[in-house]
Amino acid sequence: MRIFISYKYSNIKDKAQLKDELLEVSDILESFGHETFLLARDVQNWNNKGHSLHSRFSIPAREIRKADGIFVYLNSSVLSPGLLFEIHWAKLFGKKIILAIKEGVRSSYLHKLASEKAIVFKNFAELKAGLK
Repeated sequence: MRIFISYKYSNIKDKAQLKDELLEVSDILESFGHETFLLARDVQNWNNKGHSLHSRFSIPAREIRKADGIFVYLNSSVLSPGLLFEIHWAKLFGKKIILAIKEGVRSSYLHKLASEKAIVFKNFAELKAGLK
């Protein structure tokens, strides 16, 4: 399966930690034989500054359309407009939506949009076990 990984990137203070976490998520999904797409890695070279609206909105829409589903990595209770757009595009395109939430993060609205029960995890070992 081709999986689009959706996440909150803007206004995250520790981008280096987020990058490490996203790479770990990608590695976990790829260990199950999936192909992953991360906008920050695959298009923006981990640099969100100076990218056009085209890069931030039409490219994700195109990649979500090409994907079999999206994996929403949620590590913040603060809603992200970009994340919401990506989830709603996935809904519009009829894609499977998997929601993975770090323990302690609130997201009652996003729970309703997921295709199945959300995976709540403390660490990446729990995340991997929840995906089996």
